[in-house]
Amino acid sequence: MEKLKKILQSRIFQAAIIILVLFIIAVICTITQSRTCLVKNSESQYYRARSLFIMGNTLVCRKGTSEYNKREEALSGETGFTLTLVNLKDIALIEFMPDEEQAEEAGPVPTRFLGSYNIIVAAHQGFLYLWSKDGRAYGSIRFPHWGRGVAEPLKGVYISSSGNIRFTRSVTTRAEQSRVGSSTYFTQGYYGKYYKNGNFIKGFYTREGHRGLWEAVRKK
Repeated sequence: MEKLKKILQSRIFQAAIIILVLFIIAVICTITQSRTCLVKNSESQYYRARSLFIMGNTLVCRKGTSEYNKREEALSGETGFTLTLVNLKDIALIEFMPDEEQAEEAGPVPTRFLGSYNIIVAAHQGFLYLWSKDGRAYGSIRFPHWGRGVAEPLKGVYISSSGNIRFTRSVTTRAEQSRVGSSTYFTQGYYGKYYKNGNFIKGFYTREGHRGLWEAVRKK
């Protein structure tokens, strides 16, 4: 009986060691990888996460510290990341996003895709400004006949060497709302493609599940 007890204790110890090793491997993989995902939990809240690693019914990840009611807000909002264990039962959806760090390392933004453009979004006419600094793209947008008519800094501007562009226009704080003169909070995701050697951009934007068209022509 004593011998059987020792064998059982030995196997329990071995199993615990194996579980600990697997957990350490999961933590190392999670910390060293940078792939970003968008997660929707069982309460329909969105948050960003990095480096997902699944162990049985448990998800090991670097979870975003901020949660949002809308997908677009989760993509554009500021957040930190912390190592977390999440039960898969609490997850409704996982959406893998393009690898932002690899995209940023692809090289400098081609100058033919930068400059000043006249932009039309639905029936609104305005101006789109794009520039680069330290190898990264930045931009602002201004609609003279909307709100206070001021320039709005764009978030998450990305321009690929092949001519794809995406950025976010949003008002998510009281300070932003007061500065631009918006009556409500909103988040718009813009996606487009350059044509005519960078002189014309055409694409679509999304807002609260709705989709519209936009285009921009380089200013002469």
